[in-house]
Amino acid sequence: MDESQLFFVTGIVLETIATISNILAFSLPSWIYTYNTDSTIGISYAGLWTFCLDTFYDLRYTYNDNIPLYGCKWIYGEDLKEIRWTILNPDWYIAVQIMATVNLILSLIGLFGLYMICFVKKHNCPLIFGIISSFICSLLGYCEVLLYALRVKDEEYYKVPNVKSKSLGAAWGMASVAAIISTFALVALVLSYMTTRKEKRLVKKLRESAQLLGTDY
Repeated sequence: MDESQLFFVTGIVLETIATISNILAFSLPSWIYTYNTDSTIGISYAGLWTFCLDTFYDLRYTYNDNIPLYGCKWIYGEDLKEIRWTILNPDWYIAVQIMATVNLILSLIGLFGLYMICFVKKHNCPLIFGIISSFICSLLGYCEVLLYALRVKDEEYYKVPNVKSKSLGAAWGMASVAAIISTFALVALVLSYMTTRKEKRLVKKLRESAQLLGTDY
């Protein structure tokens, strides 16, 4: 295995790990844990799309016939319709959801392009697209985890009864790890591309030199 192949294999392995981490972060309801030191009543934990509730109620709003909510609910489901925009899903939360969605889609497409190189090695187009997608995914990953971390722990967010403390969860950590790993994958893929270009230029010069020697002879 030459140097360019080593960088490429490293990049594709890292990008695969980053994509798996993104899938888990995207789907798991554990971006944040909320709790009360005296009681677990309220919002237990939440992800980008699911909020898991334990006897959740808020007298400021009328919903569910004033019956406390239990269990995990989809953010865009009917059960949370009355409190979706007022409590759970403000503008910045939607921004995080959009970034996470675009991040995951680009990550999957870029990874597919990288695996295509394993079978079709005629040109560098899939590698270039993989580099671009890794760069965008890294940027989006950092933006979504930082925005979420800065805003979700704001005192004004989840400012509802029985939610006293908030801490970032495992899915947020997976999204952070995915962004970091994607950055290392980007570096490896760029090095693979540069090394391949360098090798091609060297081969081209050798061929030109051989042709000149043949002509002189």
